[in-house]
Amino acid sequence: MNKIENIVIDIDNIEDIYNQYNKNELNDDLANYIEKRCSRLMKNKVDITFVTNEELNDIEKNKINDLVRSHYGLEIKYLNIDVKKIKTANTVYLIAGILIIFIEMILKDFFLISTVIDILGWVLIWESVFNLLFTDNELDIKLSRAKKILNSNITFEKK
Repeated sequence: MNKIENIVIDIDNIEDIYNQYNKNELNDDLANYIEKRCSRLMKNKVDITFVTNEELNDIEKNKINDLVRSHYGLEIKYLNIDVKKIKTANTVYLIAGILIIFIEMILKDFFLISTVIDILGWVLIWESVFNLLFTDNELDIKLSRAKKILNSNITFEKK
């Protein structure tokens, strides 16, 4: 059974939510705080509650809600691009490694060249396997966290 965890964000000034250089973006410190809090709650669903001194109207609430969702929607988009790049590179490394090992089999009469080519082929295969086992996991965790925040319920309370 998934428990719902609530991330409470106490805001003294509503302007603290916005990036100081671009009011259409979420404050980087706030985004980092949300991600950090969410990283501890991997198995639980997340609700985000903004507690403010001001009473917010529906337009302001929707703007903040959209701001949070667009920030993490873009993060998901960029992480998906990174995942595609890594998968493409891993595929290229694996195919190149296999081809190089086949070339090594053909050139086995030339001992020195054959050995260097064999090592190069195995290094490419090892690189592919390493990236598959370890690098993708880190990106998967970040992607899962961003999706959890994107799908969170965002509420507002007045102090």
